[in-house]
Amino acid sequence: FNESDNARKHHEIALRIDPNNYFSHYNFAMLLENQFYEFENARKHHEEAIRINPLLYQSHYNLALLLEKHLGEYELSKKHYEEAIRLDSELSDAHNNLANLLVSHFPELRNDARKHFEEAIRTKWDNFNAHNNYALFLRENTNEFDKSKKHFEIAINMNPDFAEAYLNLSGLLCLKLDSKEEAKVNYIKATNLKPSLINTKLDQYFEILR
Repeated sequence: FNESDNARKHHEIALRIDPNNYFSHYNFAMLLENQFYEFENARKHHEEAIRINPLLYQSHYNLALLLEKHLGEYELSKKHYEEAIRLDSELSDAHNNLANLLVSHFPELRNDARKHFEEAIRTKWDNFNAHNNYALFLRENTNEFDKSKKHFEIAINMNPDFAEAYLNLSGLLCLKLDSKEEAKVNYIKATNLKPSLINTKLDQYFEILR
């Protein structure tokens, strides 16, 4: 047995001894998802943890992630993000992920998405992913381009290796602010950090020879 198999065995024994231990169900769900990729089985243990203790915001949040990322159940995912936030309104990542979910799958709720991005930043100012996502939301859904630029720059200042933020900022500068040279600088930074972001058409547009 490897380490993950041993952990699984110990969780199974623990739950046979005490099947009503909600935190054991939660921990086992996380192991099943992240080490064994048994998403339906992980779901069952999150749901059991919540049945035993409906106030366990950790299971609501991680079940929401599981439903969104692996099972495609967006309405139910939304419900569990909302419940996690109701139980702990300071969960920055829950606000951020719920906002992204709303933008992607509930476009009629874009105003709610904006509020959750802003809450994600309010509750954890150094959440650079939230700054990047909020900036992207502003770029695509509003005319607040200077504000969008500000949040991309905040994300980059917090995480100077954030390749996607440089790329997103490049798009803003090029498409919305007519700043081609500055856009080129940020595109080059993005692709130097992460070569998989190289786009042949953008290379041609910026006249970059590699």
